[in-house]
Amino acid sequence: MSTMDWPAARIFAPASMAFGLKKAVLQSRSPYSGSVLPTDLAAERWLLSITLPPVVPSESAAREAFLTRLSGGSNWVRVWHMQRPVPLGTMRGNPTLKSAVARGAKTLTISTTSGATLMAGDLFGLGGQLFMNATDAVADGSGNLAVEVVNRVRKAITSGAGVTWNKPTADFMLPADSVLSQYQPGYADSLAIDLEEVW
Repeated sequence: MSTMDWPAARIFAPASMAFGLKKAVLQSRSPYSGSVLPTDLAAERWLLSITLPPVVPSESAAREAFLTRLSGGSNWVRVWHMQRPVPLGTMRGNPTLKSAVARGAKTLTISTTSGATLMAGDLFGLGGQLFMNATDAVADGSGNLAVEVVNRVRKAITSGAGVTWNKPTADFMLPADSVLSQYQPGYADSLAIDLEEVW
């Protein structure tokens, strides 16, 4: 098994994509009152659906080969949010994690430049995990940027760990055991695939 990067070639540029988080929540429902008690677990997964555009038959062969290698999860692929490769906020440079965080944490502090921002929905990589910022945040005069994230920390991360803001990735698998390319005279149709985060 190997982990590959999503190809940069034009034939792999999405015509459309859907991106979201599959929450890991247990729900207990009372048989008497109908009230629901949710328990939020630290096992959320990013989901990604990509629709690739139609291509001429000579271009589809490379696409078929790449996706066939991924089929069934036998290989993984590193992918970033292709519509928002960098934050909407101003955080740049070489930010790091200021204080260690434990598994299950939903808040963390990043050391960056004074006044740097992360906006709600901004993505960043840290400790091998892709995080989404929950609310707008501004670094204080010392460069401390307190961040609430929508997905919990899956494993402890030590202080000083580097924060990736440019095309932060997650590892994904293609659960389907086959991907079929459909052909019309003179071109290969658009192709939709669903990916699920793995670790």
